Amino acid sequence: MKAIILAAGVGSRLRPITDDKPKTLVRVVGKPILGHLLDALAGNGITEVAIVVGYRAEQVRDYCATAHPNLDISFVVNNEYDSTNNMFSLWLAREHLTGDVLLMNGDVVFDSDLIAGLAAMTGSAVAVDRGTWDEESMKVLVEDGRISGISKTYGATESWGRSTDAYRLDAVGLTRVVGELERIIGSGDRNQWTERMLDNLFRSGELTATPCEIGEARWYEIDTYDDLAEAELMFNERLASLADKKVFFVDRDGTLTLSDTILDGAEGFLSRLKSTGRQVYVLTNNSSRSPGAHASNLRRIGFDVSEADVLVSIQAALHYLKRQRLTRLYWLANEEVSNYIRSEGFEFDEESPEACLLTYDTDLTFAKLGKLTSLVRSGIPYYATHLDVVCPTPHGDLPDIGTFMKVVEMTTGQMPLRTFGKPDPDFITGVLEAAGIALEDAVVIGDRLYTDIALGADPRLTSVLVLSGETTRSDYEFADVDADVVVRSVGTLMNYL
Repeated sequence: MKAIILAAGVGSRLRPITDDKPKTLVRVVGKPILGHLLDALAGNGITEVAIVVGYRAEQVRDYCATAHPNLDISFVVNNEYDSTNNMFSLWLAREHLTGDVLLMNGDVVFDSDLIAGLAAMTGSAVAVDRGTWDEESMKVLVEDGRISGISKTYGATESWGRSTDAYRLDAVGLTRVVGELERIIGSGDRNQWTERMLDNLFRSGELTATPCEIGEARWYEIDTYDDLAEAELMFNERLASLADKKVFFVDRDGTLTLSDTILDGAEGFLSRLKSTGRQVYVLTNNSSRSPGAHASNLRRIGFDVSEADVLVSIQAALHYLKRQRLTRLYWLANEEVSNYIRSEGFEFDEESPEACLLTYDTDLTFAKLGKLTSLVRSGIPYYATHLDVVCPTPHGDLPDIGTFMKVVEMTTGQMPLRTFGKPDPDFITGVLEAAGIALEDAVVIGDRLYTDIALGADPRLTSVLVLSGETTRSDYEFADVDADVVVRSVGTLMNYL
């Protein structure tokens, strides 16, 4: 048995991701859609595959050569991918329509069990889902145990189930399919769906096929960003493990809030964690507030948190400086944070400090910045609480400490000797060690790849990227870091706790 995958299309509803890659290579749970298909086929002993490519065909070839070198893959090129539909792609692959064939589209993720069930059928068959309904799906009609039609136009009362876009065609069925393809293409019609051709054959009785009910096997066709989000939830095996985790480190800005606006589901999410006995820490790099001020602000807008539940980058910075016996500092900070630094036993010294500390100073002035650069240029050790470049707000991103660091670098040639907060693993490991909790029992949740998800890069941790803040789904598609779980917001996680 061989497989044919129709994967020539652009996937315009997934732009801007598909500006730079074909839809079949868009990632679902860290793996391209095509990778899921090829793994499912190989897992069922199907190693001969023909793929019809078109848009950015060279990327598909390169991926297959690198990721699936042991499969016998041939390629058929549809150079008219932007003006034809998948029936024309199938016609171009007609030389492969011999023997027994599994036919599928390159934008659907399947469970291996679905492929196994379909391959085990005799004759021609259609994999059918009777457990879900979608008005936009292809629906099938069944009469006397045989498929009698396939179309999007069939209603819920008359249809037997949804087609999963996976078909088994035997030699007899393929003869009928090739004949109908030749007839339609010969008439000059190159812009039809494969299902239109199959519907003609089913309704006329020329093609006999039985329904293969998929039961609990999973599948998802991916056309839009909403489809991507749902497929991530459906196929991510690590989501179920969240129910067993003991500690959750949850970012604030872009994850729970935008400024003082609570994001979708955030309040209920934190409440659910606390009510089920999990330890929750609100983890923030935002050093424009002290831990107490962050906790007070969070309570004011509706979160049930104490100061002990909040971890701020400035705490990690001051803890380190104390260990280094550097207590006479020149710092850039607003008045509230300055008072907090003093309360922790540090002395402000702008003449001969032992070190300089840059926080997210929301009262920054040119004079302060000029003094810092002068001291750094003179050789005074220089530290920064965190490295975030922007701070998300409901009105758009604002400059964060990373932009201040760039000014210092351009002026003095120096970057901080060390930054604290995320993604520095020390930000959370001390808390876990003190509580006697293993990294395997902890989750890091946030919206930034280079801080939150980088912090969760240790494979023993579980990292969750939320798309409610800085990172877009397109950003993530081309990122160098992988999150274990990707969701639209923390509210999405409620059903997995």
